[in-house]
Amino acid sequence: MFGCPCAFASGNMFAGLFQEVVFARLPPALHAELAAAGDLRTFEPRPSFRMRAYSELPASVVEDEARLAEVLRAAFVFTSALPPKVGKPRKARTPR
Repeated sequence: MFGCPCAFASGNMFAGLFQEVVFARLPPALHAELAAAGDLRTFEPRPSFRMRAYSELPASVVEDEARLAEVLRAAFVFTSALPPKVGKPRKARTPR
């Protein structure tokens, strides 16, 4: 995704790296907890392209290995509970 490493559960992306940013799909309770600390932002890989389901993890989380593992585990569990992503059928190639 975006040419950067991302992690998926049942076809749904739950975390990834984009340049210097670690982002994740957070469960509502964890999102509220991190937002209350005041340094949580919506993931925006390019201007005017906000991915509202994903949050940029603050440096305080990323720099604490145990806390990062805890947050990523919560993102995985939350995303795993979502319905599996169903891929679009591939279009038949027309011969040239």
